[in-house]
Amino acid sequence: MGKVLIMSIRPQPPIPPEGERSDFGPAGPLSTTDIQTLHTGLDVIRALGRIEKAVEVLERITNAHGERIQQLIQKTDRTDFALPIMENAIVRHAERMRALERVAHFGEFIIGSIAGASALVYLYYTLVRHASN
Repeated sequence: MGKVLIMSIRPQPPIPPEGERSDFGPAGPLSTTDIQTLHTGLDVIRALGRIEKAVEVLERITNAHGERIQQLIQKTDRTDFALPIMENAIVRHAERMRALERVAHFGEFIIGSIAGASALVYLYYTLVRHASN
């Protein structure tokens, strides 16, 4: 699913009284509050680094999904282009099949007529031969 970003919170040391502060830092002594602020700033910087890495991962995933979507769009476009051609071919082939069926029925009629005529000629010659004998 998704990742949850968890920021660690360091326990903050208690703030010492004014007289117990150490004398270090460029402008004089740093208070515990200053050190806590620095720690908080470091925590924020670390969290931003993790967020930056997460954003990079999301960008790569988004790009990969974008490429897949583009491929699907191209396939859909090819299908949309080919579909009318296929439908037209189906209609033309159906018309040709109906024309061939008419020719086949006409051929059956012709063959049946020739067979009938042949039978009549055979009967005629058979009857004429028997009548002349």
